[in-house]
Amino acid sequence: MDRLRKLFAQDEVGYEPINTGTGPTEHESLPSTPSSSTKEVGSFRSAKVGYAIYLLMGVSMLWAWNMFLAAGPYFRKRFRTSDWILVHFQAVETSVSTIINLVAVIALTFFQSTETGGTKSETFKFSYVQRIFASLVLNALVFLFLSFATLPVFALGAESYFSFLICMVLLASLATGLCQNGLFAYVSGYSNGVREVYTQAIMAGQAVAGVLPAIVEICTAASRRNTKGSGKVLAYFATAVGVEVAAFFGFAYLLLSTHKAHDEDADANTPTMDGEVENEESAEVTSHVPIFVLWRKLSLPATAIFLTFGITMVFPVFTERIHSNNAAQEWFFAPPEIFIPLAYLFWNTGDLLGRLFAPFCADRFIPHPGSLLLLAASRIVFVGLYLLCNIRGHGAVVKSDFFYLVVVQALFGASNGFLGALCMMGVGTWVGREERSAAGAFMSLAMVVGLASGSLTSFAFAAS
Repeated sequence: MDRLRKLFAQDEVGYEPINTGTGPTEHESLPSTPSSSTKEVGSFRSAKVGYAIYLLMGVSMLWAWNMFLAAGPYFRKRFRTSDWILVHFQAVETSVSTIINLVAVIALTFFQSTETGGTKSETFKFSYVQRIFASLVLNALVFLFLSFATLPVFALGAESYFSFLICMVLLASLATGLCQNGLFAYVSGYSNGVREVYTQAIMAGQAVAGVLPAIVEICTAASRRNTKGSGKVLAYFATAVGVEVAAFFGFAYLLLSTHKAHDEDADANTPTMDGEVENEESAEVTSHVPIFVLWRKLSLPATAIFLTFGITMVFPVFTERIHSNNAAQEWFFAPPEIFIPLAYLFWNTGDLLGRLFAPFCADRFIPHPGSLLLLAASRIVFVGLYLLCNIRGHGAVVKSDFFYLVVVQALFGASNGFLGALCMMGVGTWVGREERSAAGAFMSLAMVVGLASGSLTSFAFAAS
């Protein structure tokens, strides 16, 4: 929490340059004050604006994924004429999403490392900033297409709509990979204190991205208005377009504010915007950091985040199959079209609270990454707890919706958010300054590998 107070007390936020190994540059001789830092990102009057923008970027990063999950009841209606699709669409959707995300992150990591000695590759230039903007545009287009597909004129059969949906999931996953790789690596270049706070903002935004779609889906399903279902879902997907557009302009504002700050402080040694972008690209793709060096320094937290998200991926499969124990009492939230989004809401609310609570414990856990690994491995107990619930309405061992929603869903989500945030916040502490961007991308890769592994494992639970 001290980091938050210190950050918001600053007038400007420094972005530290990363040594490319080619010797000192003209900027390295400048005083290391916020006003003369080589990489001064977010020179706002209040650092709260920067925090809010990175929070919004975190929302946009996982909004698509959570939108697909929360829209499960709508998709089930579209697939009701095909038994196979109805049973397996959630697992297929999850697997395609995480595998494409993994392939994208691996490819971006390779392109990022295609240079040595600080000389940029001339065959592929795709800076972190470009990756971030590309992801936002791609996600906006995906949800535009999904919005149009809800209109009666575009009515499709179950098989055709399933193919269309998987294509949209594929593109959205590619966009998520671009954003994860670009944003975490970009933020890793901030100075100590600022870096951890902005990383926590992104992680908190990801959790918000889970809470809001679930609320929208509950309100949509519970609405008693005479609005046609397709009209409600159209507004639902259109909201996602608005989120991506807002994030696009928010991040653009951050970069333009940086440009303005440099113009106001311009002198003989202050870089222009063009010069800053060039330096940024050379900083982003540092002199080659061997993967085994990163593994040696990050093996414990990387394994912890792998296990955290790998185990987490069982929750969508169980959440889609667990019914309320109060269906016979005609409880308002008992129908699956409301109860399932409610379960997602509890999980994502726990995830959000876990990420918000993480900074309070950062000083205790980050210096001891082994403790993060032990906690991550212990989360396997939640798989057993899911098996005690009312799967497919066949009856529960523990006949309590409170047990399912609070003890299982909320606590499972809280542990995910808490451990995930701490693992990403500690990146800059566990490696040297010149390795931060590479380390941020490496931890993002470990997270995506965990998601992909967990999604493949979820097929076993989907078939059960």
